[in-house]
Amino acid sequence: VVGYVVFRQRPRFADGIGAGAAEIIELIGVDARAEATLWRFALGIDLFPTVTWWNAPTDDVLPWIVPDPRRIKRRRVDNLWLRIEDVAAAFGARGYAGDGALRFAMDGTTWELTVEGGHGRCAQVTDATAASTAELRLGRAALSALYLGGVPASRLARAGLVDGSAEALATADRMLTSAIAPWCAEIF
Repeated sequence: VVGYVVFRQRPRFADGIGAGAAEIIELIGVDARAEATLWRFALGIDLFPTVTWWNAPTDDVLPWIVPDPRRIKRRRVDNLWLRIEDVAAAFGARGYAGDGALRFAMDGTTWELTVEGGHGRCAQVTDATAASTAELRLGRAALSALYLGGVPASRLARAGLVDGSAEALATADRMLTSAIAPWCAEIF
């Protein structure tokens, strides 16, 4: 098994022609190929020309597999929130795309993140002199967004939410950005 799709059918006819809607509840594939195959199945259900899914990931493959992506209507809604309380534990537990070291300050506390082989270690910097050398300065919301990996530090800097040199932002982008956008399949 490489994936599954759960959906509801809402039958309807207009002038004797099937005009129903298939409402996707969940569509999960282990990779892009499985995801695309499930989408093709859902889009090909006879008599159900409309397919909806209110909880699709922002980086879904759908726009790339349909003949006319302009027909896709998207609306962003919140479905995943995060507030990091234990910075060291959180950043020590996640995986990383690239190795490196980064010192960042949040709420008056400086942290040092070191990544080797995709595994991170994060610790609070207690030396006052070292603490003043933070390469990035940011708030808790920006830190949480970086942790999830869906938005690069350089974009948050353009929005005024992260302050740092171009070099530090590039390091953060390389280390923290994920190839897959954060998404939660479950509603809680």
